[in-house]
Amino acid sequence: MYHGSIEAINTTPATAATTKTTLTAAVTSTTTFTTTAATAITATTTTTTTTTTTNNNNNTTTTTTTTTTTPTTTTPPTPTTPPSTSSPIIIIIIIIIIIIIIIIIIIMIIIILIIIIIIIIITIIYYYYYYYYYYYDYYYYYYYYYYYYYYYYYYY
Repeated sequence: MYHGSIEAINTTPATAATTKTTLTAAVTSTTTFTTTAATAITATTTTTTTTTTTNNNNNTTTTTTTTTTTPTTTTPPTPTTPPSTSSPIIIIIIIIIIIIIIIIIIIMIIIILIIIIIIIIITIIYYYYYYYYYYYDYYYYYYYYYYYYYYYYYYY
């Protein structure tokens, strides 16, 4: 167990200088971007590490380690439906506007009916008064005429 250690200590400096280990490492890293229509862009990273070890017996050991890192693919968020435009406040405002329009129409109809009734009353009064006045005037005129005629006749 300790034999190797003791030999290493008891060797000459020339032998000790040749007892070495050469370590050579080569790291190659490649990143590949892929995309599909349904998923977001994913980055796959492949790392290749090559380690070459040479001991004092000129034995060469090559170790190659490949590491592939693929992140979890995330699908893009599905678009949410926009908020409904028929919120209760808008519906209440529309109902209030419709009620106001109906009230205005009813008031206009009442005003038009009142104007029509006033026109009918004025027409009835006018025709009654005109007829009465005309009849009275005619009677009076006729009477007067008759009287005048009578008077005129009498005067002759």
